[in-house]
Amino acid sequence: MVGRSTAKEMEKVIGRMDTDDIFSQARDICRERGKVYGHPKKDFDKIAHIWEVIFRVPVEPEQVALAMIGVKIARICQSEAFYHSDSVVDILGYANCLDEVANHVPYLDDEEDLF
Repeated sequence: MVGRSTAKEMEKVIGRMDTDDIFSQARDICRERGKVYGHPKKDFDKIAHIWEVIFRVPVEPEQVALAMIGVKIARICQSEAFYHSDSVVDILGYANCLDEVANHVPYLDDEEDLF
């Protein structure tokens, strides 16, 4: 694409995280957010209810996770290289939240009833 830097050119400018760093950072962020906001099921249920009022349609907590992944993809598309390490880490975090919400995975060894 004319006028856009290649991913290799941008790596020189912004640096590239290796896969282990990306997954490790996403895991650490999920743990930190869990301590602040609780299990994603509870948090995304609250967000879904707010969105239902705003958009006047039913919203499931899984859709909240998917929408947040979409937000991050849209932001990546604003980058010249179609890459931004923070957004990639966030996408992994939201994908993890989606899995935990959809599969009712206990969070942070918390045995508290999620519902």
